[in-house]
Amino acid sequence: MHKVPGFWIEFARNAEGGGAGDAMAAAASGGDGGGQGGGGGDSAPPPDFDWAGTLGDRHAEFAPTLTAKGWKSPVDLLSAYSALEKDSAGRVAIPGEGATDEERAAFFTALGRPATAQDYGLAKPVDMPDAEWDGERMGRFGDAAHALGLSAAQAKGIIDWLAKDTNDQIAAFTADLPKRQEAHQAKVTEGLRQAFGGDTPAALERAKRAYATYVTGDAAQAGIDALSEKVGDVEIIKMFAAIGRDIGESRMKGGGGGGGFGARTPDAAKAELATRNADAKWLEALYSADHPNHANVVAERQRLYEMAYPAS
Repeated sequence: MHKVPGFWIEFARNAEGGGAGDAMAAAASGGDGGGQGGGGGDSAPPPDFDWAGTLGDRHAEFAPTLTAKGWKSPVDLLSAYSALEKDSAGRVAIPGEGATDEERAAFFTALGRPATAQDYGLAKPVDMPDAEWDGERMGRFGDAAHALGLSAAQAKGIIDWLAKDTNDQIAAFTADLPKRQEAHQAKVTEGLRQAFGGDTPAALERAKRAYATYVTGDAAQAGIDALSEKVGDVEIIKMFAAIGRDIGESRMKGGGGGGGFGARTPDAAKAELATRNADAKWLEALYSADHPNHANVVAERQRLYEMAYPAS
């Protein structure tokens, strides 16, 4: 075999330190000393982890997840799991259907529910009218909120919403009140026209006198208000107009002494005096000596005073 001059000398000289010996070995193996087996070039990337071989029959089950996550090796999977563990360490598990009361209580506490219903500290919002705030009812709301597991912020949010909604309703009611009053008055006027026709003014006067005579206390007024809610104002006016008419007829039939006022009580006479004193036309006739009805009004006033304040 032809020998290259000096080759064996150089090989012998570097036998222990590598160098030419390595090059020779690489040449003997078919390489040039600078390829994948040498130290001077880039290393080939390691092959992907053999998920199929590791997972066996279950590889098809997990393959979509491995592809979606891009996990190349168990190191990638374990790194992702470790990050998930750290992220979930501070989270609170939602109680399942079979959770105990203690588990639910712990969950609500973690979400911000106070220790007791009283600890909500529910107070009337500044912008809520005093008349609309029911402290006792809000106490019951606090009990319900605590049982439901509401946080303090949630309970306060509901109270704030209630205040705003109440104010909005009051504002809407106030803005619409004139229109509704006008519509109601038109309805009452039409109802009275149908009931009394041209006698409406006289019927209203009779109803007013009867009302002043018999509705003399808070209890009676409350009863009339409740009845009016059920039957309407027109029916109430018709009722008192009928009472006033019957009183007038009994006077004409001589139902008692003193010009027909003998059947009245002192309280009823006082109520009638109050009604008369609020009647501008009646007062005009009373204090105007030249008024055509002056004498009758003076006499009527005298009789009412005698009944209202009988001599002891």
